[in-house]
Amino acid sequence: MSVGNPTADTQAKQRRFLIAYAELGVISKAASAAKISSVTVYKWRKYDIMFLEKMNEAQQSHNDKLEGMLFDLVGEMHKNLDYKANPTLLIFALNGAMPTKYKGASAPASDAKDLIADFRKAYRSSLSEPEQKEEPVVKTKSAVEQASDIIESKRGSLNDRDKD
Repeated sequence: MSVGNPTADTQAKQRRFLIAYAELGVISKAASAAKISSVTVYKWRKYDIMFLEKMNEAQQSHNDKLEGMLFDLVGEMHKNLDYKANPTLLIFALNGAMPTKYKGASAPASDAKDLIADFRKAYRSSLSEPEQKEEPVVKTKSAVEQASDIIESKRGSLNDRDKD
């Protein structure tokens, strides 16, 4: 383990590992190829910031290599007009390249969160209202009526009879 300046032997081991890691992308396989223990790599990552930085660069190099392979395969599928060979690969590439277009709309999830937040506010509000004993009781809306009002304000009426 190196804290500060690693020895020449440690630097050589780290170089061997980083080269293997950029190629293989898996710590245990790269450590084995570099003839060191995975535990040693984890210690270097924890205590040697320069090694951690180089390891992140090696990981990015491996990721770039994988991305190149992906686009080579997609290009081969296009060249052969054979998208049925691996449609998942093409879908995966489109999800990564244009996530807002191909991963589906995320707005409904946001709308649902807003709606739930409105329900919670209405519920908390109904709990915090003090009971009125001597004054005339104003009818408060039930939770269902409040929920209906919230939905109606966001999406329009839920009642089929309200439509023209």
